[in-house]
Amino acid sequence: MAVKNENGAWLDGKGDYIPQRYISELDRKKDAIVAKLATKAIKLNQQMNKFKNEVLQSIDTYISSVEEFYGISERTEQGNKTITDFANSLRVELSIDKKLAFDEKLELARSLIGECITKWSEGANSKLVALVEQAFKTDKRGMIDRDRILGLRKLNIKDDKWQIAMQIIGDSLTVVSKKSYIRFQKKTNGKWETVSLDMAKV
Repeated sequence: MAVKNENGAWLDGKGDYIPQRYISELDRKKDAIVAKLATKAIKLNQQMNKFKNEVLQSIDTYISSVEEFYGISERTEQGNKTITDFANSLRVELSIDKKLAFDEKLELARSLIGECITKWSEGANSKLVALVEQAFKTDKRGMIDRDRILGLRKLNIKDDKWQIAMQIIGDSLTVVSKKSYIRFQKKTNGKWETVSLDMAKV
């Protein structure tokens, strides 16, 4: 939709107002169709957000009714949820994707692990030392590989300082963001098919 000033001049991409008589017919048609379609898209986006909130609220209300039915007073928020209709032909899946990161305590664990490496330097398995050193290496963006760090906790090392470091690693892992994904499916000829709400996949 054209942005105009009090004289009817159109605002262009450089921030200048162009008198309407200089706006070509093609530019006017282009402006009109972009404004029409974008306005509908914005409205559809708002409807999608409203629908998503409705879905989350409906699932939450149902889970609450299940808890009430079984007399459960404490809710477990972890895990994904899938609910189906009575005929088992429609279902709604709610997936929770959590983004995890290490906080400032990781450096303390790293320091303790360094002390262990120093203590083991003479008789330590070189592969183990390399594994530990590799775990704390950063990529080009300066990011640490979370899975490599957590993989250290699987090593069966009987050393008090090491065990403390592993506990600190666990304590330093925090949820920095959480996103909900909703998927609708219908059963066709005995197979589940996803009802696409992605315009690119319709």
